[in-house]
Amino acid sequence: MAVAAHALALLLCLTLWWYVWRTGPTPARNWFLPFVALVAWWSLCATLAAAALDWGDPASAWPLRWERLGFVSAALVPLAWFTFIDAFVGRGGPHRLRSALLALVPLLTITLALVEPRLGWLLVDQGEGGWSRGPWFWLVHVPYGYALLLLGGVIAWRGRSGSSATVRRQLRFLLLAAAVPLAGNLLDLGGWRPWPGFEFTVVGFAIGAVALTFAIAQQRFLRLPPSAQRAPYAGLDEPVLFLDAQRRVIDRNAAAARLLPSSDDGAPPLGRLLPSVAAALRVLGDAGGTLEVHVPTLPGKRAEVVLTPLRDGARPPYGFVLTIRPLNAAAGLTAASPSRT
Repeated sequence: MAVAAHALALLLCLTLWWYVWRTGPTPARNWFLPFVALVAWWSLCATLAAAALDWGDPASAWPLRWERLGFVSAALVPLAWFTFIDAFVGRGGPHRLRSALLALVPLLTITLALVEPRLGWLLVDQGEGGWSRGPWFWLVHVPYGYALLLLGGVIAWRGRSGSSATVRRQLRFLLLAAAVPLAGNLLDLGGWRPWPGFEFTVVGFAIGAVALTFAIAQQRFLRLPPSAQRAPYAGLDEPVLFLDAQRRVIDRNAAAARLLPSSDDGAPPLGRLLPSVAAALRVLGDAGGTLEVHVPTLPGKRAEVVLTPLRDGARPPYGFVLTIRPLNAAAGLTAASPSRT
């Protein structure tokens, strides 16, 4: 039973990784892929360890070997989670020096896991295929990992304030996907295992993978620019739309939400909401720039639109910021249906 549960978790993680890999590159997506890869490796090691217990010699050293290799993920997953949250909610990526310092403890944990376990710091080989956990596991590895997980959760929760409904909805999915394996890990640390070799943590990650896959498919998860890039536009009186690489509207500030109708479509094309603007922007391409366009929903019927590309390094734009500035903004904005734009 443990082998089947862990194998299913591995399959779901690999499917999620493949699905995310096929999406357009964004800062959040680029940091999310290593996190999913580490979870998949953890699931693989748990599957092979359970298989060695079920089908091999009970006194074999292979279950312990796979347990040791699984610490590559067990040590790095909290750091990968924190790094991804920093990219998703923060400024698009972690500070290199801070990340290097945060990686010191996980790297020491991995080193202890891969050396001879008779040292007795992380894993203690008790012979006959059994082992126990040493003081490093309880006093360093577990507290440090939980501190990173909880800190990432706090950053994600604080990122809800002042955010649009789209961002708040995505953060709820993210916190749910993290809470399930966290609860499973508490059960594992408490020693509750219904079957030999079964790990609730691995199964919890599989459930989280299902939630994240739904969020990616339905809720535009990972396609938004980092919060730090969206924050300057939140309080503007001018409508601002956030577009993905295909010019689909994935988020908007409050002024744009008042002006434009909401849509049941998760990411409506810009041409559906503002066809005249979308047609005019075709001349700008990916380079961005400024144009004057005719927009019947705005006072004076004319506006200046500014298209700002969003890039991650030297790659092509992963999205755009579209700012609409009515030429007589003092008259205010009026909301209208899509048919009038």
